[in-house]
Amino acid sequence: MFRNSWRIVCALLVTLTFTSVCSAGNAAGQNHQQQLESFQIQLATEEARHLERVSRLEGLLESAWDRGLMDMVARLEQLMEREQQRYEQRIQVIQQRIDQLLPPEPEIEPLPE
Repeated sequence: MFRNSWRIVCALLVTLTFTSVCSAGNAAGQNHQQQLESFQIQLATEEARHLERVSRLEGLLESAWDRGLMDMVARLEQLMEREQQRYEQRIQVIQQRIDQLLPPEPEIEPLPE
């Protein structure tokens, strides 16, 4: 049941993010805006994918602990670490692309006293 509930939450997260992003206005610079929206959708999709994978691994880990399968517990913990690293790297790449797309913030000089 726990695993299925996370799938529902993940699907809702992606759907809500996609809906809110797609409902943005049709302003000038639409192509630029579409790229930003695409990256936001990618972020939401990665978040949902990560939550689903972690949920599945946690369920297996709990089952392995209950059965006393320590080799499997160690392997599942390694897999959870690898998934966390994969997720962090993917989010970092997407965030770098977003940062490249956004204009740099202007430097504000302090007023002379």
